[in-house]
Amino acid sequence: PIGSYRSSFYSQALAGALWRRISPLINTIRQFDSHSSTDFDEHRLWRAIGVSPLFRNIKYEKNGYLIPHYDSAFSYSRTTKTLMSVIIYLTDQQDATGGQTRFILDQQRYLPRSERSFRDSMTPVKPRDVLFAVDGLQGSAVVFDHRIRHDSSVLTSSQAKIILRTDIVFEQ
Repeated sequence: PIGSYRSSFYSQALAGALWRRISPLINTIRQFDSHSSTDFDEHRLWRAIGVSPLFRNIKYEKNGYLIPHYDSAFSYSRTTKTLMSVIIYLTDQQDATGGQTRFILDQQRYLPRSERSFRDSMTPVKPRDVLFAVDGLQGSAVVFDHRIRHDSSVLTSSQAKIILRTDIVFEQ
């Protein structure tokens, strides 16, 4: 089955409004080391400066899902890139079955980032490897570092799951 339907759009206005809303809730100064999950390019100190104006609408219908994967950085320049993912839930999954955003135990977590493989996985996730699952309430958001393994479980409800996906932009 098709996992999801996607479309993208670009909006500086929405990015600015969203940044004003979420910036007080995140650590804007981040220091990374070789075991940090995200792609910091050996420069250890980064500052969050905004939300990426590139947005992806993603719609999951019954039996739709997203395979286990890692988000990756988008580089605007040598000193500016995305390092965190943002998922905004546009529909309420509280009464739905399935479709949770799941954060998955990474068997590579003790390896330095440079030695990890960030390939997508077609192997089903064992329930014991799910560290945390988010049902997604309409209007809520999840913000997390790129390169953290996650998926979307199979949506067994006929109620569609719709999210808006973007990133947090950082500069050195």
